[in-house]
Amino acid sequence: MAATAHTTLFNLNGLTFPALVAGPEGGPAALCLHGFPDTRHGFFPAAGPSVGMALATAGFRVVAPAMRGTEPECIPADGDVSPGALADDVLAFIDALGGRAVVIGNDWGALATYLAALRAPERVVAAVTLGIPHPRAVSFTPALIWRARHMLAFQLQRLAARRVRADDFAALERLYRRWSPTWRLPSDALTEVKIAYRKPGVVEAALAPYAATRKHLRALLRELARPVAVPTLALYGGGDPSLPPAAYQRAQRYFSGVYRAEVVPEVGHFLQREDPAGVAERIISFLESET
Repeated sequence: MAATAHTTLFNLNGLTFPALVAGPEGGPAALCLHGFPDTRHGFFPAAGPSVGMALATAGFRVVAPAMRGTEPECIPADGDVSPGALADDVLAFIDALGGRAVVIGNDWGALATYLAALRAPERVVAAVTLGIPHPRAVSFTPALIWRARHMLAFQLQRLAARRVRADDFAALERLYRRWSPTWRLPSDALTEVKIAYRKPGVVEAALAPYAATRKHLRALLRELARPVAVPTLALYGGGDPSLPPAAYQRAQRYFSGVYRAEVVPEVGHFLQREDPAGVAERIISFLESET
């Protein structure tokens, strides 16, 4: 049986990453990557079922780290929180976990998963993305630009940081309700997020990938034009207003290996928080069939 998740520190790429770890030490590695605005606790919430513990109980050695910039000790001195840097961290984690791992990512974690699978397919056993289709499959219509207006607002980093901090991070609650409109947000759901974001420099670093992505967009899209050979499961919420379901189907052309897109009904953008049992079941089933 899997024990309760505990915190382990990883020293990688010149930074220190706190991570929640559970499952048998000899089990196959499963790296779980959160996005914005979330923390590693999204895969291991304080109460109730979790994707992390379900995977650990199934025999995986589960590691859910703080993503670059979301704790003071993993804020880079050079400010590099670009998608490429996030992907480099993923590969460094995989090396620390024995050289091969399943990678599971939500939001920014999903983008890092796609890039890691492209950069080192021999090290990524399988990829599971939550709530983000392959970026090249996204068509930016006026409606989509409106739904993704936070990406424009977050380009003004100092103003965005002030707005995020205002009224005890009320903006974060609004984002959760907007991106996951069918979820009854538990009163303590954002406790760990607020604890992390109150620490010096974390809000600014957590917002920085938005501007970094714009800066590196052309290079990012060129890299993502290559087909992904790693078996990939793309899960998306049926109630997620952020991106159209058709994007997940169009994404098929960017995969040379197994690709499956599945909708999780009645959940929004934060699939691992909203339906941890259902999401874990889908992930485990996919891994059993494809690895």
